[in-house]
Amino acid sequence: MNNSEKDLLHNVGKTLLQEPVILEVGVHPRHMVHRVLQKCMLAPTKRCLPIRPITLGNLVRISRLLLEMGAPTIDKDNLLEGNYQLIADNGMRVARIIAIAVHNQRSEPSDRLVHFIRDHFTSRELALAGGLVLKQMDLQSFMNTIISVKKMTVMSPRDQGSSIASGQPLEE
Repeated sequence: MNNSEKDLLHNVGKTLLQEPVILEVGVHPRHMVHRVLQKCMLAPTKRCLPIRPITLGNLVRISRLLLEMGAPTIDKDNLLEGNYQLIADNGMRVARIIAIAVHNQRSEPSDRLVHFIRDHFTSRELALAGGLVLKQMDLQSFMNTIISVKKMTVMSPRDQGSSIASGQPLEE
């Protein structure tokens, strides 16, 4: 198991404990002076972004962006072209989703944060961040809340007709 996998498992544990997960991202130098400043340790080479459990308002905003993305269609004949099209169509949405999760406040995340994510995240960091965001969204707990509010139970097909919504058997 390599370090990134160990970090991921450690971060999953933090998510379950409702602690913020710190995502460490390398800062790529923008120009030669920035590179020199980084070598002299006058400019940061890494940036830490905390991802806290997502609030309800941000859960709704992220869900809307995910719905806008839609389900990808995969064309086996033009797989590479299809991947490029998905990146072009959804790259900024993914960056905005991660920015919303990092910002996690009522206001919109700054364009500066969105552009930082776009310009500095590698594909691997993007995948890791996306997974962490989905875990921090905690959709299972949200769905359990909706079910309990509506006083519903999840019934298997064999139980349908033999119980009422509260889960109690029908009296005949």
